[in-house]
Amino acid sequence: TRPRAGEPYLCEDAQTSDGCAGRVSVTLTAPGPLGLGFGFGDAADPENVDASAVGDGRPVRVSVTEVRRGSQAEAHPRLVVGLVLTRVAGVSIGGMSLAEADEVLGRAVGGARPLALGFEQRPLDLTRLRLAPSGETADAGAQPAARRASE
Repeated sequence: TRPRAGEPYLCEDAQTSDGCAGRVSVTLTAPGPLGLGFGFGDAADPENVDASAVGDGRPVRVSVTEVRRGSQAEAHPRLVVGLVLTRVAGVSIGGMSLAEADEVLGRAVGGARPLALGFEQRPLDLTRLRLAPSGETADAGAQPAARRASE
């Protein structure tokens, strides 16, 4: 476990010098826009981003959809599109509805600095993984894997 904001949490992935590999924490200090775009999806079905479907009070997943060039967010190289927002100013947004999460983000944009944000990498969806046939690569421009010496 690693302490974060006074509370311990389990690091499920390999640890790096700045915490858990799958978690990203940043502190934005400049007033004004964060420099991030967010999208809201159904927490149970993250591919469902239909506003009418997620606007009914069900829990949402808030994902980074944009890191704006020249923004304070861009100064943090670990902030990338696809991260899932988990905490805003120490408040967990897990389980919040679209309206609740939007309200928390709205207060954060115009709120006090410094502003601590926590993110997690989206879990790898192995159901969408397609393997290339033997001897081929998934990327046509990539070099084939090195062959074993016995071949």
